[in-house]
Amino acid sequence: MKKILTTVLSIALVLALLLLTVSCGNASAGSLMDEIAPEKVDGKKGDDKFKKAQIDFALELFAGVAKEGRDDNILLSPVSAMYALAMLANGAEGETLSQMEEALGGISIGELNEYLYSFAETLSATDFTELYNSIWLRSDGSLDVNKDFLQKNSNYYGADVFSEAFDASTAKKVNAWADEKTRGMIKEVVNEDMLKEAMLLLANATVFEADWKNPFNPDLVKDGYFTTEDGEKQEVSMMSSTESTYLESENAVGFKKYYSGEKYSFTALLPNDGDVYAYLEDLSSEELLRLLSQSSREDVRVSVTMPKFKGEYEASLNSTLKAMGMERSFAGNAEFFGLGSSSRGNIYIDFVKQNTFIELDEKGTKAAAVTVIGAYTTGAITNIKRYEVKLDRPFVYFIVEEETNLPVFMGIVTDLG
Repeated sequence: MKKILTTVLSIALVLALLLLTVSCGNASAGSLMDEIAPEKVDGKKGDDKFKKAQIDFALELFAGVAKEGRDDNILLSPVSAMYALAMLANGAEGETLSQMEEALGGISIGELNEYLYSFAETLSATDFTELYNSIWLRSDGSLDVNKDFLQKNSNYYGADVFSEAFDASTAKKVNAWADEKTRGMIKEVVNEDMLKEAMLLLANATVFEADWKNPFNPDLVKDGYFTTEDGEKQEVSMMSSTESTYLESENAVGFKKYYSGEKYSFTALLPNDGDVYAYLEDLSSEELLRLLSQSSREDVRVSVTMPKFKGEYEASLNSTLKAMGMERSFAGNAEFFGLGSSSRGNIYIDFVKQNTFIELDEKGTKAAAVTVIGAYTTGAITNIKRYEVKLDRPFVYFIVEEETNLPVFMGIVTDLG
């Protein structure tokens, strides 16, 4: 069965290379473990500027990955990727930083830190979403790390700091960290080969797990068919319910189904012509935010039919991030001087990848994402309007935080065979 890859809020791991020694203005791994503690900082509540930046980033990232993985179901967490990259950006300078800020929505890293600090509080206001951040440092002393870099990531992202040998045992520890934080949904994000030349590891894990406000009735789960892009009919278990939020645009219809407490929703969009990739390519951030901002109405009833599904996906984000303007981060002349320096050479990004998982059934949804960045050297009603949306062919979906209307996870389902 093909993997399901998703986009919008989930688990992020960022890897970056670094080694710690004591020097002027810097500190060793051992001393940093004792000295770094979160300081009180001010956040900035998400406004229209922040929302547009997040939507722009989410759509561009997802479109880039979708272009490369057209034959797969796609699941990404733009939130996970954003948090991972923002932590790394706290160590960037010059053109490297400018390119990262532009790719992350055009907001300065100082302001973005404040936005993301508050957004994390919004996301975790319920027990449904949790964010975890950590920094793993090579312990052999070949890198001087700037204390200010670690302090900022502790202040705004609550990042824990670990000092490790970056061998097979370290890979096991990182994977155990991911396994624990994602509640067993994602068990492996790195291997020994990935860590051999790495200097520092920045990790963000994003987890979502919630029950539906109104669960699907198990008695109404029936065998049905999902039609792929190629016209193949696949037998699936179809769930049915009636919802009160109908979404409609020139090119698609959809619905929202709320999770318990209505702080989050599952939002699905069914393109009119059946081509989810073409639909996403033409979808503007303004139109998506308009659709995600719709709320339930007493005079609307939507007859919903959708499949149960479960899947996982791993995507390389390198080429997509380069296409988004982050070329300098991946070059030998990258300017991560705010992060620190290494006796082995200049620090640059070698890889960025994301692992994701989702399971959706009658009771609710659970999803997780891990983003990994590897840095080498040279995150009472009348007149009822009735509609029907049947997700029996390729569709787009989002797990949306309802206060900001921003997607924590976003995905495409094209194949359930």
